[in-house]
Amino acid sequence: MRFDGNGGAKVNYEPNSFGGPTQDRSYVERPHAVSGTVARHDHRSDGDYYTQPGNLFRLLPADAKQRLIDNIVSSLGNGVPQRIKELQMPALLQS
Repeated sequence: MRFDGNGGAKVNYEPNSFGGPTQDRSYVERPHAVSGTVARHDHRSDGDYYTQPGNLFRLLPADAKQRLIDNIVSSLGNGVPQRIKELQMPALLQS
């Protein structure tokens, strides 16, 4: 259990628009041979962040889609900068 505030309200994710933490490449694991090669995949290398979640969204029943949209909209309420809201809108509209 932490008693130091755990960073408080600071941004604790990457990528972010607030100059928050970034990945430290010095901690990337070296590939290991295990019946082939195992290594970490840079999930940002392909740049397509929308196809897979869009496909999943389209599989949801209508009531689950509405609950997800309602949760996203309520999370983007007060305290979220306008720029972040505008960045989120295309993702919601593509669904």
